[in-house]
Amino acid sequence: PVGIPIEPLPDEGIPPSRNLRDYEHSPYRWHIDYVLAHGWMRLYPDGTFRPEEPVSACYFAALLQRLQAQLGTFVSYQPSDPSRPISRGQAVLLLKELSKTRLPANRSSYLDIPDWAKGVVGWESARATPLTRERLAALLHNLMKAIEKREHPPEGSP
Repeated sequence: PVGIPIEPLPDEGIPPSRNLRDYEHSPYRWHIDYVLAHGWMRLYPDGTFRPEEPVSACYFAALLQRLQAQLGTFVSYQPSDPSRPISRGQAVLLLKELSKTRLPANRSSYLDIPDWAKGVVGWESARATPLTRERLAALLHNLMKAIEKREHPPEGSP
């Protein structure tokens, strides 16, 4: 359990009457639509998604808490400074740990980035870069699709 206050998150509250699609030009727009449709992330009350906004450690901790029930695992994450942005690399490692019972890693090192995250996280130098909302949407999309593919393989696949 997260010991820091997590509600309400900035993108919660009264749902907006419309989606202003401020992410229309994002390379992750399809991923954003997917996570919005599944309720894993939400629009801000003003109808914006704010794709370039950094994800705070507090927001990420709350998201992890919500995903725990869905994935059937628990990850302890207590950010030292809840207002600071979480890095891309740290977010991937926490999501990887959260999903390990549903999507066992076949990597030998804790620092290896899983296949589902490689295109979103970037090269090693980018792993310390703050995670943005659009990249978080892409990570969640890719993770859930990898789990779905593993648990429900297409017919005729080994």
